[in-house]
Amino acid sequence: MKKTQTATDDYSFRMTVTLSSSQCARIIYNALIKEVENPPSYRSRAVLRQEGDSVVLEIFSNDLSSFRAAINSYLRLLAATLSVLDETKNLLE
Repeated sequence: MKKTQTATDDYSFRMTVTLSSSQCARIIYNALIKEVENPPSYRSRAVLRQEGDSVVLEIFSNDLSSFRAAINSYLRLLAATLSVLDETKNLLE
């Protein structure tokens, strides 16, 4: 996590998750995109994109409290999605 000073956002976070395939990356992207498109608060915003077999998540906020809450929320959602994906892959093997 790094703090940056910009004209509109005081805090920013960027994370890249590399998965085993572009199909897995698409599944993770589809699971998270609705939350990104409809955030629960106007105090932070997120950008999500798929780059091949990776998913990139960026979070921006003007205040530390909403920044921390947004990061925690997206990380919990990502962890849950990765867990389900892993369990589903185990069942198919």
